[in-house]
Amino acid sequence: MRRKVITPEAVDPLRDFHGNQFERAVATAFYWMRQHSRQVVLGLILVVVVGTASLAFFIYRDYREQKSLTDFEELMKSPVMASGSGAEKVAIEKLEKYEREFPNDHAQLRAGLKKVDLLIKTGEKEKAGDALVEIARIVETPELSALFSYRAGLLFEEKGKFAKAESAYSNASQKLMDEGGAAALARFGQARALILLNKDREGREVMKKMLEIKDVESIADLRIAAAAFLIQHGK
Repeated sequence: MRRKVITPEAVDPLRDFHGNQFERAVATAFYWMRQHSRQVVLGLILVVVVGTASLAFFIYRDYREQKSLTDFEELMKSPVMASGSGAEKVAIEKLEKYEREFPNDHAQLRAGLKKVDLLIKTGEKEKAGDALVEIARIVETPELSALFSYRAGLLFEEKGKFAKAESAYSNASQKLMDEGGAAALARFGQARALILLNKDREGREVMKKMLEIKDVESIADLRIAAAAFLIQHGK
């Protein structure tokens, strides 16, 4: 059996190199690239392709963002969008078409906020609540998200959609970090929705948490409102 001979070059091709540690590291790197030139070239091509694709994506995204803003401004100039035009249904359809064309968050917020007002005017309050829930999901500021969720809860409660109302009020309460008046209002709404869903125990627990909030000027009024609500519903 023929034995494989290991030459000094195979062990250390740079054995005769004279230089400091940094220079040797650079020489070693270039030697490795010469030995693996095909892999190096393929790697560079891959980097260029990925970089080009990423740049194209960001350019296209910025273009779509700008176009969505321009198109919305043009849409708002339409006579059907004017307050009191009497064409709310048509305006809603145009906004929904815009939402389908531009699914980015900023476009959805622009169209959603306008659509909520129109839906309320046409009496479609549950749909308006659904739109507010989506807006609350998109916005990044917790306080704003809580505000939109709370508004959704009020609309759902008004339409007797108590499960949706409870979920919206609960989301509003969770978004509010400070134990203040806004949190108290959200918890009171959640408690109402739970009791109206015949979940008395859960409703009372949430109402108890609401009443435990301290240093809130409006808590006295909420206590009265809570007592009146319980009496009204025989709880």
